Amino acid sequence: MTAMYQHYSLRPTESKMKWSVIDRWPTNEKLVKTFAQNIKSVLETFEENKRKDVILLFSAHSVPQYVMDRGDPYPAEVGATVSLVMKELNMCNPYRLVWQSKVGPLPWLKPGTEETIESLVKRGHKNLMLIPIAFVNEHIETLHELDIEYANDVGKKVGAERIARCPTPNDHPLFIEGMADLVYNHLQNGPRVSPQLLLRCPMCTNPNCGKTKNWLSKMTKT
Repeated sequence: MTAMYQHYSLRPTESKMKWSVIDRWPTNEKLVKTFAQNIKSVLETFEENKRKDVILLFSAHSVPQYVMDRGDPYPAEVGATVSLVMKELNMCNPYRLVWQSKVGPLPWLKPGTEETIESLVKRGHKNLMLIPIAFVNEHIETLHELDIEYANDVGKKVGAERIARCPTPNDHPLFIEGMADLVYNHLQNGPRVSPQLLLRCPMCTNPNCGKTKNWLSKMTKT
């Protein structure tokens, strides 16, 4: 969003476009149902006598801790999706929300996916399922990081019996319907921008963030 603001702020004339922004949808009903259906399908591939003990690890992309200290709502929004998915599943299995893809030496949001796998398996939980809860399609962080680095390499290192991985929504028909509904309802009922997007984090120190939100507020006024 900041890149958009910077681009249009350099133009000699103001944009005449009518801006409308869908910036968050963690509680979308069909997104939730898509994840729940995918999880059910993967659970069915476990041996019946072990199925109810499979631990569901909802893995989302981590962020530096300093971002969280500013008051970013990201963890709460991811957690909302997880809670609704588990409600849809009738709390069928034990679960946790964990965080992947940390880079660099700074502290990041924890617990990490890799460390969680190691800890759980050492405690005797040998069957796990990784669920890429904050991703909507397959890419390097699912196909390589989750499938190869964690499910295969870490799993073998710590002696897991099986670490499965739930697919992302991809082109699941229910997910596509959910996106279409989201766009249609947004265009019909608005708002053109959510008040949540216009609010800066309480401890935000980035001046461009404030400028971006002021610009966005102006561009989305009716």
